[in-house]
Amino acid sequence: MTRPAFSSNRALPLLLVGLAGMTACSCTSLSDTGAPDSRTSVSDARAATPDSGITVADAEAAAPDSGTFTADAQAAAAEESPVACSDGFDNDGDNRVDCADPDCASFAFCQHPDVGHAADTSVRPDAEGLDAGAGSDGSFIIRVGSFGAMPDGVTDSTSAINQALAAAASAPTGPVVVQFDPGTYLLACRNASNQACLRFEGTASRTRDILIAGQGAQLLIGNPNAGGFLVSNATNVTIANLTIDYVAPPFTQGTIVAVASSGIGAPSFDLHVDPGMPTIPASLCGLMGTNGSDSALGYYPNASFGVVMDAANGRAIKRNAFPGAAVLPTSCQHLSAMTWRIGITADVLPFIAAGDRYVQLLGRYYTKSAIWFDSCRDITVRDIAVRASGGVATLFTGNEGTILVDGLQVRFAAGSSRILTTNADGVHLQHNWAIPTIRNSYFEGMADDGINNYTIASYAMTTNGAGHLRISAQRPVRAGDWIEVINPDTGALRGGAVVASATPVSGSLVDLTLDRPIAGIEVSSSGTAASGDWVFDTSAAGPQAAIQNNFFGRHRGRDIVHHSAQSLIENNVFSDINWCAIQLTPNFDFQEGPNAHSVTIRNNEFMGGDLPWLAQVVVTGTARSGIPQYGPSDIHILENSFSGSPTVNIEIGSSYQVTARATQVLADTLNQSCGAIKIHDSSSVVVDGLVVSDLRPSGQALVEVESSIGVTITNVQGP
Repeated sequence: MTRPAFSSNRALPLLLVGLAGMTACSCTSLSDTGAPDSRTSVSDARAATPDSGITVADAEAAAPDSGTFTADAQAAAAEESPVACSDGFDNDGDNRVDCADPDCASFAFCQHPDVGHAADTSVRPDAEGLDAGAGSDGSFIIRVGSFGAMPDGVTDSTSAINQALAAAASAPTGPVVVQFDPGTYLLACRNASNQACLRFEGTASRTRDILIAGQGAQLLIGNPNAGGFLVSNATNVTIANLTIDYVAPPFTQGTIVAVASSGIGAPSFDLHVDPGMPTIPASLCGLMGTNGSDSALGYYPNASFGVVMDAANGRAIKRNAFPGAAVLPTSCQHLSAMTWRIGITADVLPFIAAGDRYVQLLGRYYTKSAIWFDSCRDITVRDIAVRASGGVATLFTGNEGTILVDGLQVRFAAGSSRILTTNADGVHLQHNWAIPTIRNSYFEGMADDGINNYTIASYAMTTNGAGHLRISAQRPVRAGDWIEVINPDTGALRGGAVVASATPVSGSLVDLTLDRPIAGIEVSSSGTAASGDWVFDTSAAGPQAAIQNNFFGRHRGRDIVHHSAQSLIENNVFSDINWCAIQLTPNFDFQEGPNAHSVTIRNNEFMGGDLPWLAQVVVTGTARSGIPQYGPSDIHILENSFSGSPTVNIEIGSSYQVTARATQVLADTLNQSCGAIKIHDSSSVVVDGLVVSDLRPSGQALVEVESSIGVTITNVQGP
């Protein structure tokens, strides 16, 4: 099936978000040959996930360091260093910026054709030191201080900064610089409930070429129910060189001091909240275990969960905890000044004990994200540090052109006692036609994933079998997009086609004319996810992504979840892996997809992790048995190294045309019962050049194969 090149047009601002379900990998079925065997099943225990899919349709690495990375302060005089070649400035005066400058050609991040050159070469005037008014390069300078914003950490600067942003949005067509002075700006955000404190709302046809230049300033949000920036309907916008934090984080934390299996309110545990941390609001206690919602907290069922942490290392998920380690409280009672009794379900009880550390989210809403770009074109987040967020650190919905995230640091501040950073992901990309590049960034401490890139399914309603398909669209679908129709029950790919036309009918119904018929489509009897096939707009799943040179440390979720095509995941470091490092698997629990196609995973380092819930690299479809000809395809896993894993290094399941080449497994002493690579229910798989240096139990296969055909295994070396 030939997929066309992806195009970029405008999307509507819609959002549905949720945590992903997982398939736990099995380490018990072994085969020491490349031939298929008679076993057709694989362990498929799905972990309960702490989010049922929150609908918000109405809403508005560089190496680690100890603080905010300020590229323009460290750039070399000439463009001859990685910093100078990724800072967005013309450092040597030749009118060429970053990867557009031949001086930068030797660096790996400038050599991949899909790295966002359009964003790199856009105008980003360096406003530092200029007086208010027109800059020497023709840019229009707007200083937030001119509107009364004060970098003293005391004065509420919310209104003043919003006035400066409004002036920028209405200024003559760019370039425009909104400039902060160094220091700390307090954002009280008193009227923001599940909204962004700072709003830059443009007009797509006119608002363009905007640089929000932080110059190392810190934005300190005083309302835990508020987010940071919302930028919408603008072109070529950069937010750079800022730190975003909260006076009091949108979560609380403490120590479990008692656990009760019986008695009044049991099962339950008593939580003593750390000094200086927020208390648990009575309104949140009243909603636990119900289907209620609270407009201030942004609480929805399963959204305000808690996480059990290790007693000795409060920033680590408790070892041997249940998959996900997420507690969905059933009740909450205030016992004394800093102690609360948290009701839990019985299945959680065996995994917690007095002395464990625990963090409780105080609501989780995606409009509370630190930075949210919606319906924009060609956008950049550069050298931003996010210390906390009520949603994700950076959220992207309905954008086009290019998305560049460079030098993002989702991490703890030096000396911080917090055990969580953000309440959700580091980078969350949903339904973007834009080409995303995420590089030189650092991720730790999140309550969910590092990076998640996907689109949401629509539902097949009617079809005439001859190229006409009516869908109930959860997201916009446009002429020229490539769609795929998938049966969510079996994972079967019905086929794909180009949308020749998309005509709204009424409500969410849209009539699609396709350039070819797709046979066998099952239509929905209810117009919901409960029946019928799903339609994924593959063109809007963040195609041609490049995820390079990032560091992923300890956090609750997966490091990279990717559902897109023609992408590169390269030169990343994954440490203290929790669920898994890279997952290419449709998440039908939350209608996230489609299948990943044409993805290269190359030259990454995978180090450790003590929770064996998934393989470190997971490439799987959704089929449960048989030899599928669908699922992830054309996947290349090349020249990666693994160490310290308690589970399978690479799992390939319900997939086809997958190559794992030149894989190094080093000193993997924790891996006592699993092979290095597990293949099941797949076809056309090549394993070549696997080298394993650790000692495994006698008779343990290095490559396990179940119910697969066309598997080729060569050049395998073990101890």
